[in-house]
Amino acid sequence: ETVTFPLDQDERDSASVDVIFPSTDAGISLNVDTIYEGGSVDVTITETNDGDVDLTDVYVHLDGSSDDDDDGDEGIFDKNNASLSGDDGDGILNPGETWTWTATLAGFDDDYTLIATGHGTDPLGNDITYPGDPDERDEAPIDVIRPSTDVSITALPLQGLAGVDVMWGITETNDGDVPLTNVFVNLDLSSDDDDDGDVTTLTAPPLSGDTNNNDVLDPGETWTWMYNSFGLTADTTVIATGHGTDPIGTDITYPRDPDERDSASVDVIAPSTVASITADVDTILSGDPVTWTVTEENDGDVDLTDVYVNLDADDPAAGADDGDVAVLD
Repeated sequence: ETVTFPLDQDERDSASVDVIFPSTDAGISLNVDTIYEGGSVDVTITETNDGDVDLTDVYVHLDGSSDDDDDGDEGIFDKNNASLSGDDGDGILNPGETWTWTATLAGFDDDYTLIATGHGTDPLGNDITYPGDPDERDEAPIDVIRPSTDVSITALPLQGLAGVDVMWGITETNDGDVPLTNVFVNLDLSSDDDDDGDVTTLTAPPLSGDTNNNDVLDPGETWTWMYNSFGLTADTTVIATGHGTDPIGTDITYPRDPDERDSASVDVIAPSTVASITADVDTILSGDPVTWTVTEENDGDVDLTDVYVNLDADDPAAGADDGDVAVLD
């Protein structure tokens, strides 16, 4: 007879192998992904055990793309970090558990990428990390922007008599690195400098410069407008204040950007003189001398050059002005 189980109970035995699937998922997120030069970001880092075994010695290295050597030069987050939440208190990342850390990083001067690399030790002593577990690495880019514009205004002519017509030339240049929307320029009188466009408000489309006709002031573009003032009777200064909305939603204008304001002036002049002449005597004999005193007074508001007075013996009604007596200069 064949001697075997179940006739002989000792003829059967078993052994088991526990096949484990250690796995984690590291994540990183930012409260904002676009900041100004020197700005800060709030960082949230997570480590999730999506495997089937406990992991010990769990930590996440935070590095920058400029120095991606997984040494945590931007921060090391483990069970002792004060910002940790999600641990049940045993310091072990159990299956299904997610640990979360938070931090604030500042001083970014250029575009930057933050890289989170998770680590955890499985029951066999293996460090479960990237690249063996691709999910153990995540990254978040930071876009550092420098929005800037430059406004200018010119007047033609710069000087004129009362009633002069003036043409103002206005430009707005995007000398930053991001496009600007909702672009406009307020023109205001210096006597009422409240940036509300009491002279006029210049908007898109400009006279020229919107190269792709999208009503967006793209980096490197210069928009140009012209505006006419008619019949000015007094000195006039016009202030141009530019505006444009950056990708973060900030109105880039003066005084945040000092170059977003410029002014131009027109000098309305009133040149005038008063001429007078007197004689030292009013009655003489024929052939006697007479001393004439002549004055020229500037009762206007500007200097006068090439000044002279013509003395004429003709009948004033004839309109002679040729200095046939003398020319005084």
